[in-house]
Amino acid sequence: MKRPLPRRWTPDWTDIPEPSVEYLLQEAKEHLQGTIDLGINADQRSAALCGVFGGGAFAMFAVSATVFTISRPNMTLIYSALLPGILLLIACLLCARAAAPEDFYGPGYEPARLITAASDPIWMKRYVIEDIQYRIEANRAEINREARLVKWAFRVAVTAMLAGTALFLLAFYQGA
Repeated sequence: MKRPLPRRWTPDWTDIPEPSVEYLLQEAKEHLQGTIDLGINADQRSAALCGVFGGGAFAMFAVSATVFTISRPNMTLIYSALLPGILLLIACLLCARAAAPEDFYGPGYEPARLITAASDPIWMKRYVIEDIQYRIEANRAEINREARLVKWAFRVAVTAMLAGTALFLLAFYQGA
């Protein structure tokens, strides 16, 4: 499902002097670069967490398989490793989805797209400012989508640890 794009911002430029347009353009470029840096960092965090949660999931699967191989396996003990493994795998998949490439806007313009406006530099700068604002909002929406997925991954991972610990304690007290 494609997410909706932000509405285009169309300010009234009539009372904005050219030096202000220059300043706005510089700030817009800097802010767009900030969203790009933040997006790259968020992707790296999501990918790293994907590996951590995935490694934890398969470690828990290995523990449950090991306990299952004994002559009289304690099923509660197996479940105390299997349930967190499944939940950590879900957290891993959420992080993988967060790190998956989506629409993201970078800096700069193709000269072929700006050449028609090159005869009026002030108009061209105003257009670029409006377009950069659109890119910033689209990048921010993508960063927020990724942050929501990572938050859910953390919630699922914490639930995995709590559920696994509760089942382990249940198995421990049943055996005592």
